[in-house]
Amino acid sequence: MTLISRLLSTSMLVTVLATSGAALAATTFNPKQPSPTGSYLAGQSALSAMQTSAAARFLTNALEGDYDHPQVVQTALIAFAANGQIAEAASTARHMLEVDPGNELA
Repeated sequence: MTLISRLLSTSMLVTVLATSGAALAATTFNPKQPSPTGSYLAGQSALSAMQTSAAARFLTNALEGDYDHPQVVQTALIAFAANGQIAEAASTARHMLEVDPGNELA
């Protein structure tokens, strides 16, 4: 490869790398509202780390998006009870019995 060829290929590589950052920045995903699935997973993670306040907050968001999913409702019930939010836990337990009448936790 000649010196001119190397310079041209290096120049092209630099140009591609310099412009790809701008294109990537223009397509960055910025959700305005958290998804129920993401909130559920964040709540599960917080609950396993015994961060009950964060777990209750995340799982409240998850319930808003997926109010009738038995696993979401049950996990929220556990988080509310662990965080001392007894009224929310009781309300969630009643809803749990509507969603899953045989649930032993509720």
